Amino acid sequence: MGILSESPSWSAGVRHFEANAVLTGGPDCPDNLPLQDLANRTGWLKKQIDDLVSGALVAEYADRLKTPRNFAMTGDGSWNVTFDGSGNVTGVLALASTGVAPGSYGVVTVDVKGRVTAARQMNGGDVPGHDWSKITSGKPTSLAGYGITDGASAAQLAAAMQYALGISVDVVSDLNSISMSGSAVYGDKTANRPSPFGVVITVSNQINIPAGGTSSSCWVFQQAFTTDGAVLRRGRINAGNWSAWIPMADAGLSGVAAGTYGIVTVDDRGRVTAARQMGGGDVPAHDWSKITSGKPTSLAGYGIADGATVVQVSAAAPPGVVAHFAMPNPPSGWLVANGSAVSRAVYAALFAAIGTSYGAGDGSSTFNLPDLRGEFVRGWDAGRGVDSGRGFGTLQYDAFQGHRHNVNQVWTTGAGVTFPSPGVNSAGQATIDATDGTVAGVSGAPRVASETRPRNIALLACIKF
Repeated sequence: MGILSESPSWSAGVRHFEANAVLTGGPDCPDNLPLQDLANRTGWLKKQIDDLVSGALVAEYADRLKTPRNFAMTGDGSWNVTFDGSGNVTGVLALASTGVAPGSYGVVTVDVKGRVTAARQMNGGDVPGHDWSKITSGKPTSLAGYGITDGASAAQLAAAMQYALGISVDVVSDLNSISMSGSAVYGDKTANRPSPFGVVITVSNQINIPAGGTSSSCWVFQQAFTTDGAVLRRGRINAGNWSAWIPMADAGLSGVAAGTYGIVTVDDRGRVTAARQMGGGDVPAHDWSKITSGKPTSLAGYGIADGATVVQVSAAAPPGVVAHFAMPNPPSGWLVANGSAVSRAVYAALFAAIGTSYGAGDGSSTFNLPDLRGEFVRGWDAGRGVDSGRGFGTLQYDAFQGHRHNVNQVWTTGAGVTFPSPGVNSAGQATIDATDGTVAGVSGAPRVASETRPRNIALLACIKF
């Protein structure tokens, strides 16, 4: 028997012999085809298993990992589990201790992750400064409660009044219950009092004052002297009720609320009877020197609308402006445009405007002004083509435009007339030299000079710095 050749492939099916098949031998004979299919499938399965073992082929599903894996977390917390893929696993995350004991604290320190890294209880120094109105409970009601040692109590006041005035030291409980004429001390716990503390004098036509009054002739009057200087009075007739406490005219109460005022009205006793705050009309006329503070430093501050600011003045004549003045000396803020070298630091604004266009001075600390002495000023061509080829700020000497004169008849007047040689100029032109002699005509005597110029007047050329 021979060995079939194998090809690791998966055929669609395995062939079989028909019922009437005739078996024959040979590697490729029909009799061996079913065996060949099975051999090929076996080779294909073996290759798949080999690839799985070597890792060349990834299995889509697995029951578990060959080697279990450990998952762990460290840092601010710790956690680890072992996982082999056979089922879900869970782990408990334990946060790292910050060193703070569990508890309730008033002051804590936290890091950027919000963890409490330090804690303590609040003390008095941790309470921020605040208004008295914020204390809504626990306020003491006595001098001792506030720790005040230099204040007098109601009992001490009563003792002092007894010593000084010889009046009762007992604080009455109700001013309505006083049964005899005389004086008494009342306090902040006394009923029907006109003020927290004071002394009351009771006067009656009855030796023993009936508590509820009587239908017979009975009158009672009380006058209270309060610790704040006020004097009040009230009364009761027969069986009637007590009248309200009424401030007395000379009791020291002027009707003006306590406070600070600029304008007050006083009576002949020096008491303030009216008061108000000072208004602009109350300020008397005074010299400017009396205003020692709050003076504005600008036109707008004084409300001046028709004045020009320094910025506006500078904008009207900025550094670098050239002007002519009808006086021999430059005004303030101007320099004579005489080409001199001046300081770059002293005249910084002018240097920023013209730079070294008219000369670099010493090359470091100075620069040159334009020299306009004896010069006419001409507008810079700047590419127009009328005065082409000129650089900005450059000097240009005088010139006379080239031309010629056609002379038909020439009178000999002496020197200055030269006739051309015959044949030199067929038009009979002659060259006239105007420097040797002049002839006065109908237009007046000619003016001859070393330059060509228009009529002019000399002014002082200056530049703004």
